[in-house]
Amino acid sequence: MIDQPSNLSKSPGIKTTGPSTIPLPAAVLGFAGLIPFVVPAATLWILSGQYQFELATALVAYGAVILSFLGGIRWGLCVHPNDHRINWTELNFSVLPSLIGWAALLLHWLINQPIALILLLGGFVLQYHRDRQAMLNGRIDRWFARLRFYLSCGAILSLLAGLVHLLIT
Repeated sequence: MIDQPSNLSKSPGIKTTGPSTIPLPAAVLGFAGLIPFVVPAATLWILSGQYQFELATALVAYGAVILSFLGGIRWGLCVHPNDHRINWTELNFSVLPSLIGWAALLLHWLINQPIALILLLGGFVLQYHRDRQAMLNGRIDRWFARLRFYLSCGAILSLLAGLVHLLIT
């Protein structure tokens, strides 16, 4: 979280904005938000089979909630008074995470847990890609893009850990 020089701001055609140091409140609250990802994923491995459905449910449910939250951030970017990029593509990418989360919850309950985790993984990868594009286009500050990178890695690794456990047990 230490401010590091960025070569991105010197690259032609890339309009990064703001400082790259993550503000302490955002870092603390953001990383605390990884706890509901890490705990069920780790506990799946520790308990090895006990409470597997309940722990997978906790992981899928929290993943769905956070994807919806990320979609809300994107919606907020679309309706910002200084940004006139309200269009179908941007608004679609603000609603899509909620729909992916909802579908993952349904799949978890109706079909099976691994499919739900795979869908959530795809949603988090897509959201990070959109956040990265937003930073490169100057729509979000570098510090926020850095935080989203760290948090996306934590969420994706937790979902992968849960998925691998479910597939091998």
